Amino acid sequence: MADPVDIAELAADRLLLEQLVACLDDLDPDERSLIEALFYNDRTERDYAAEIGISHQAVGKRKNKVIEKLRALMGV
Repeated sequence: MADPVDIAELAADRLLLEQLVACLDDLDPDERSLIEALFYNDRTERDYAAEIGISHQAVGKRKNKVIEKLRALMGV
């Protein structure tokens, strides 16, 4: 049986995940697409950049901005 600390950590992680999923709904479609491509579909910045016709550096900058936006939405 897991010890109580592990159960508390799992519960906290679950709450954070639920909060993140809710915040993803607040993103613009382009922002959501970028996050899904890079973090859910395991695509590279270069691959995604080629698909949408921008540089991989631009994708990196957009990714950082979206992550900051998510942090702000989550109050982190």
